[in-house]
Amino acid sequence: MINIIKIDGSDDIRPCLAIRHEVFVLGQNVPLALEVDGLDNQSVHFLLYFDHNPIGTARLRFVNQGQDAKIERVAILSNYRSQGLGKQLMQFILDDLRENDTIKSVVLGAQIQVISFYQSLGFTVYGEVFLEAGIEHQMMRLMLKNAEF
Repeated sequence: MINIIKIDGSDDIRPCLAIRHEVFVLGQNVPLALEVDGLDNQSVHFLLYFDHNPIGTARLRFVNQGQDAKIERVAILSNYRSQGLGKQLMQFILDDLRENDTIKSVVLGAQIQVISFYQSLGFTVYGEVFLEAGIEHQMMRLMLKNAEF
């Protein structure tokens, strides 16, 4: 059974931080000081439960004076990958954002190896490849249905 919750304000984000620590710090050797960057208290967090166990998370911040959303720190525990759970988490976040009429687009910095995953959700690549925590990334954007062109 899958359950995704939105964690806002003073709710407990420790399960999100634990997943991120396992995926990024332990799994990808991202320095703890880069992973815990001081922006979590300015963010909305999403937590994915599978059979009542927290196994995935993502963080959302509003940028460009609140007109754009930036999805960050998308992480699924390794034992649960390639089962469509990350896609369900992302779809939940995107559906939530579509309910906000002020959000024009969604951006994220994708690790190179998962660009096709985000493309399957409608994101397109822009800009140059860049390094973050020693890992190659590229920016991606998704224009929402209520965006003005």
